[in-house]
Amino acid sequence: MQDALRKVVDVQTLDGRIALLESEVAALPRRLTMLETRLKSTQARVETAKVALQKEEARRRRMEGDIGDLKLKADKFRSQTNSVKTNEQLHALQHEIGFAEKEIRRIEDEEIESMETTERLQGDLKREEAELKIEVVAVEAEKARAREVSSRDEAEIRELKQQRAELRKDIPEEVLATYDRVAKSSRKTGIAEARAQECLGCHVKLRPQGWNELRSGAVMTCESCGRLLYYDEGNDEKLAAAKAGKLVIP
Repeated sequence: MQDALRKVVDVQTLDGRIALLESEVAALPRRLTMLETRLKSTQARVETAKVALQKEEARRRRMEGDIGDLKLKADKFRSQTNSVKTNEQLHALQHEIGFAEKEIRRIEDEEIESMETTERLQGDLKREEAELKIEVVAVEAEKARAREVSSRDEAEIRELKQQRAELRKDIPEEVLATYDRVAKSSRKTGIAEARAQECLGCHVKLRPQGWNELRSGAVMTCESCGRLLYYDEGNDEKLAAAKAGKLVIP
């Protein structure tokens, strides 16, 4: 029966490796989703920078159009000053000319500010586009790596499951039932070594009678955690030697 328990230990080792690989495979899509989300965020910033730049350039074009209209209006008023007949008419035209010229200067000042804003927005867009290129390359590389890792892990999982199935054939059903029940619980493991009258799964001491029965080859479970227990006389001897100062256990 101890041979069967040792096979249960091997099954548990395979189960642990399979669980680790399955966790790795399951984590890859989440990692890719995170990268895709970050990529979309950068793409959104690029689009926002483009829209802001386009709006500023359109605003400056409107200002240039307004300046052109005001210059035409001022030239028209100047041409009319030669044909006025009263001082009131002349003053009115001069007022209009002055107002147009003042508006031209104001808009030209705004135009300079707009050019500075455009330059800043162009810099922002250039930086965002450069970051986007880097992230696109990173995401594509991560996708390729994920496909490679998934393929490799899934192949190993299939092989390990086949090995596990072969091992389980030689283990009594009642032993497997106990192992499976405990392993599926929150403990994650279904068998533990008992050493120095202690369950190494939960570190609770075994009763003397149970300890003696286990050492005699009986199939037992820990009264505390429910795990199957196995005994390795060699490990007990090493522990005794270590306590005597003759051996260091790593």
